Parts: sequence; structure tokens; C-alpha cells
Amino acid sequence: MKATKKLQKVMVSLLTACGVMVSAMPVMAAETVNSLSTEPTVTNLLSSLGESGDFSAVRTLKDANDENRYSYLPFSSGGYLIYDSKFDIVSEYSTSSNNDYIESTDLVYYAGALQYFTENENTFVEIPTGNVIGSREYFVSYSNDVDSEVTRNYVKTRSSLPDTRAAHYISGTVPNYSHNPDGICGSTSAAMLLRWYDIYKDQKYVPSNLESNDGVALIDHLRGYIDGDVPGSVAGDVFTGIMSYCANQGVSHPGGFDGYDDDYVVGRVDTYETPFLLIIHNHPTYKNHWVTGYGYNISGGTCYSIVNDGWGNTNISINPIYAIQIVW
Repeated sequence: MKATKKLQKVMVSLLTACGVMVSAMPVMAAETVNSLSTEPTVTNLLSSLGESGDFSAVRTLKDANDENRYSYLPFSSGGYLIYDSKFDIVSEYSTSSNNDYIESTDLVYYAGALQYFTENENTFVEIPTGNVIGSREYFVSYSNDVDSEVTRNYVKTRSSLPDTRAAHYISGTVPNYSHNPDGICGSTSAAMLLRWYDIYKDQKYVPSNLESNDGVALIDHLRGYIDGDVPGSVAGDVFTGIMSYCANQGVSHPGGFDGYDDDYVVGRVDTYETPFLLIIHNHPTYKNHWVTGYGYNISGGTCYSIVNDGWGNTNISINPIYAIQIVW
């Protein structure tokens, strides 16, 4: 991701502590909570996951027009989902842990999967990174573009999938990296994929001097192939960067990229048993955000990709309505 201005997380914390940010944590009205608890999209997903929702802890998340469009529902045993009442979809969920970005911030604006913002004096800040993204007008314009994109994806004919299928994962744990100092999420996601290949397929993928638990050396090295001097990347950048890097390592990588399709995700996981990368909807400053996938779950005919989010969080399931392209 490419940053135009960096706001240190400590500043966000100080502003919150001093009461500069909006104070009261939004809590849903009782009738809305009751409605959510009987919403078929929500209850069906909970049932398919074997989870129960803590409806006493539901929070509202605002859209760019200050409407209480989204609902954040923690799970009783840990985990959460986010429901979009406009499109009647679950935008994202996790069965592993609650969402710290949402639970640690009083006022949250949401713009779809993995897009969490807060507002301070008409300036919008991305919660995971602390990056200032722009004015309210800019954020509204961006959110409208995302909604237009989601609307187009919403009416697309999806692949013929079973109504429900329990989570499927590839073999071997995909490394979970969070090093993304200035918006190089393409390099970060590619590093996770390449390190998996190094561990489980061919040790020539990553030389020993670039191996580490946090992936920093490999990510910084890949930056020269993918992001370059100006952070931010599209599918062609990531694909050609991966292939060029692998060629220099003497590795013939079986890579490719295409527009998103559920069948690609199912095929990567079930047939090839290898990780994949997804671009999710356009970002206001960085144009795209990359995540590294390694599984999927089908509920209500929707194929949720299971990913590492590029900020250090793992086992996040995102609705395909936000996916644009896939790289492998």
C-alpha cells in the first residue's frame, strides 16, 4: 500500500485518550439486535460454522454516509462476523479471535472486508496502519466507488457450488507476516507465498540469508521486484515480480494470474494444494490491498477465502464479492 501521510499509532491512541475522537462507542438498539439474531444470513453462517453469537455485544459500524449499515457480532467462544445490511451479506468473519481493530476503537467506519477507519476532525485514518487517507469528501468518494464495484460483483453469476462445505485448507502452515512499513502489501503477501513454497516444495525458493521468522529480509528484497520505489502494486506487478525473483533463484515457479473466480480458489486449495494471493477492492490511497490465501469455506453458496490479512492476522474469511484478481 502506498501512503500519502503517516500518522503514528501512538498519536491515534493519544487523541483517543484525550477525547479528541468521537467518544461514545456505538451500541445497537434492542430492536436492531433482535433483528440481527433472526437474520437468516447471519444465523445460517453461525450454524454452518458451529458458532453462537454474543448478541449482547453487537456493535454498529458506520458507512461513509454515517449510516449504521454494518453490524459487528463477536462469537461467544472467540471470533466475529461483520454483516452488511445493504447487500445482506457477511463481509468477513473469523473463527479464531475477535477483531482488535474494531474492539479497541470507539468509532469505526467500515468500507468492506478488512477496511477499518476512524475519523478525527473531518480526517479519516486507517486503523490498522495509522495512515491518514484524506478528508470526509475523499472517503465518501472512495466508499461510493467500492459500493459500485460490489454492486457489479453482486450481480455476477457465481460458480455452481454446494450450499455448504466445511473449511478446506492446504497442507502446511503459511507464514504470517506483518511487515508493511509504507504500503508494500504486494511484497508482503508474495513473501508469505514464496516462503511456503520454500518450506514445503523446494528450498531454492528462498536463500538462507533471506529466511527469518518475521519475513522482513525477504519482504524488503521482494520490494525491488514488486513495489519498487513507489509502494503499491497491481496483479501484473506481483505476478511478474514473483516470476522474475524465482527465475533469479533458479526456480521454475508454476505461477499465473487472472480475474477472480470461486473455481480458482477451490482449485488452488483442493487440486493443487498451494497458497494464492488476492487483490481485494480498491483502497483509497493504495489502490489495492493484497492478502495471502490458503483455504476456503462455503456457506449459503458463498465461497469465503481464508487468508492472512497482511497486517499479522490469520484465519480471516472474506466474502468473494470484494475480490478482484487472483495470483498464484
